[in-house]
Amino acid sequence: MTNKDRLKSLVKSFRYAFRGLSYCIKTQRNMRIHLVAAAAVMLFSVIYGLTAIQYAILFLGICFVIVTEMLNTAVEFAINIQTDSYDQRAGAAKDIAAGAVLVATAAAVVTGLILFGDIAKLRETFYTIVSTVYYIIPAVLTVIFGLLFIFKGISMFERKSRSDKKVEKEKVKIYRPKYK
Repeated sequence: MTNKDRLKSLVKSFRYAFRGLSYCIKTQRNMRIHLVAAAAVMLFSVIYGLTAIQYAILFLGICFVIVTEMLNTAVEFAINIQTDSYDQRAGAAKDIAAGAVLVATAAAVVTGLILFGDIAKLRETFYTIVSTVYYIIPAVLTVIFGLLFIFKGISMFERKSRSDKKVEKEKVKIYRPKYK
């Protein structure tokens, strides 16, 4: 294998990875919720003023949640490929993967409470945001566009043809009874 072939292979692997990330963002509402929350926390942290170490901890917590959400999606898709009917073990595996996301999210929230735990500084930061036009406008826009992104996804920027809308209406909903 030549160096040129190795480089092509490396570029291909990155392309596949970005395609997987893009697919998660486009199709998974919870992934979009995590991304909007992460963006809001990062913007807030700039005004709050964290140290470099605190930013590193915050970034690792955010990445932990994003990675577990992606793994949860991968587990769900792999299980859906393997079984056409309901299986208790498949349902349990999906629930366990979702539980992993819940644990990661709870850990990130606790980390955030610790990082932003100075009540006086927290109050001062909120006051700064609310009382400064340069901060309140981006904050309101972040909320508006964040909610649009969560509920409409990337599709709000794409034009759909009539055939796309027809296919979207024909999607089958999967029934998933509770397991014992």
